[in-house]
Amino acid sequence: MVPKLLIVDDNESILMGYQRNLRKRYDLDSATSGEAALSLLKSEVSYAVVIADMHMPNMSGLELLQHVREISPDTTRIMITGDADQKTAIDAVNHGQVFRFLAKPCGPEEMIEAIDAGVRQHQLVRAEKDLLEQTLSGAVEAMTDLLSSVDPKAFGCAQLLKYRTTRVARLLKAEREWEIGLAALLSPLGRLTISPKLLRRAQAHETLNTDEHALLERIPEFGARLIRRIPRLERVADMVQYQNKGFDGSGFPHDGVRGLDIPFGARILKPLSDVISDEQDRDLVYGLDRLFGHQALYDPDVFHVVKDFLEAEMGLNSVHRAPGIPTPLDDLKEGQVLAAQVVTQEGMLILLPGIRLSAGHIQLLYNLAELLNLREPILIRPERS
Repeated sequence: MVPKLLIVDDNESILMGYQRNLRKRYDLDSATSGEAALSLLKSEVSYAVVIADMHMPNMSGLELLQHVREISPDTTRIMITGDADQKTAIDAVNHGQVFRFLAKPCGPEEMIEAIDAGVRQHQLVRAEKDLLEQTLSGAVEAMTDLLSSVDPKAFGCAQLLKYRTTRVARLLKAEREWEIGLAALLSPLGRLTISPKLLRRAQAHETLNTDEHALLERIPEFGARLIRRIPRLERVADMVQYQNKGFDGSGFPHDGVRGLDIPFGARILKPLSDVISDEQDRDLVYGLDRLFGHQALYDPDVFHVVKDFLEAEMGLNSVHRAPGIPTPLDDLKEGQVLAAQVVTQEGMLILLPGIRLSAGHIQLLYNLAELLNLREPILIRPERS
């Protein structure tokens, strides 16, 4: 693919000269001002290299390249200027993170050499980013696949928690929404490090000794340790570690962190995961009543958004209270919402009510139907009129 470049200079005759010298080697766009260049950058065009003249009216080349760094951080940035003083070069490198600094007059050979080096830099950055994203995606997929096969009940709860968490995060205009959703999905990961026998005893509400209680309490810590091994997931690990921490400082970890010092994502996870825990035993109405009785545990701003969201979206109006529509497994479709929990004939919980079915959910049910005896039909919420 021919590299795509953007050259910015307020002198149209200079731009025409660049076009003549470079158009045979590159796919070249040009702009006569920083504002025009930003309009191109904010479109869906992706540039390997942006080359800007230092001195332009309204917006200097340095200011433009600073914006380029924010809008398209993978794009290589080159500056051209008639100023030969050292301070201009230092400012260009320090503030614009400029890859090359070229002085006028700049001959075609010098320009092409700098652009080719910039294109190679862009390719290296993109290759490294793609590799990291593929590694991240593969690692997360492997962990969730393992969780779904070893502990399908916890996986079902995590799916519902992710669905609710991402929507609450959006209502709160949270930054890095994807990290908060991922923290919800991976929140039970530490359970993989606990003896299945102990987990079954805990789920059955059997009496546990002090050491067993302490081990179960550290599940978020164990999960966070696993997540920290994956590059770029440090913030996700912090959210998972503090998912059970009360806003008043109570709960695990016992480290004195409280209030706004708790990671924001963890402050969203706390009330939503508490509701799901109560929901498994009773229903959503019971879970909401329990939240009201323990408001000191929750960030007040998050609490009210969670309350409003759950009341509006998760079963507290006449439509959602309507009986579920019995639906055979073969007739399930993406986008349908479960009206009741999906369980096996033995009572093992697979998916909780309120989950909006994805292709992955449906495939999971097909897979489990071959291994376990699912209770059918599945109850689906009627669509809103």
